[in-house]
Amino acid sequence: MCVVCGHRYDRVQRARDCAYRDRGLKPYACDGQCGKTNCKSAYSSVELLNRHFTSLEDRVQCPKWSGELSERRTSRGIEKKHVI
Repeated sequence: MCVVCGHRYDRVQRARDCAYRDRGLKPYACDGQCGKTNCKSAYSSVELLNRHFTSLEDRVQCPKWSGELSERRTSRGIEKKHVI
């Protein structure tokens, strides 16, 4: 159970991460592990930090604009940016 808000969780780690989130703490820092040397991203849970890493993998160039998209979101991202 989260010691801040009282929300019940099935895992101790999730309750701990909820307490971090409720307190505004972000103890899980990237510190450049993602490949960007000056990355200062920090997160309240390991799950969010891992999502940060995977969102930077397999990036592809959008065929219609100069931005990049993660491969798993390519079609959805293109649909959001461009009315198809």
